[in-house]
Amino acid sequence: MKNANAKKQILLALVAFLTLPMVALNCQPAQAIISDPGVIDQLQKRKAALQTREFYLMRDTDDLLRKKEDIRRNNDADAPTQLNEVCRKIDAKAWELQQVRLDIRDVNTRLL
Repeated sequence: MKNANAKKQILLALVAFLTLPMVALNCQPAQAIISDPGVIDQLQKRKAALQTREFYLMRDTDDLLRKKEDIRRNNDADAPTQLNEVCRKIDAKAWELQQVRLDIRDVNTRLL
């Protein structure tokens, strides 16, 4: 009897060991730690807003990079001044984009 009972215990432990990771991987990560739906909703809205802002910043940066290349190609008399101004704007957009990406990372961390 003891041998059959021990085998049963080992089998149950093995089944639990194999099924627990599957259950843990299939549940929503935000709901596993944060149980308040209002907080989850607020974090998801914040993430969506940050991703939209990231998209527009990337688009603006691409436009500025194209403008920078146009200024280099045209090589007008006022090109150095325009180039400096565009480079400053690119740097500002890059810094802002980095901050937005850090904020997205923070929100993702809170959702996990």
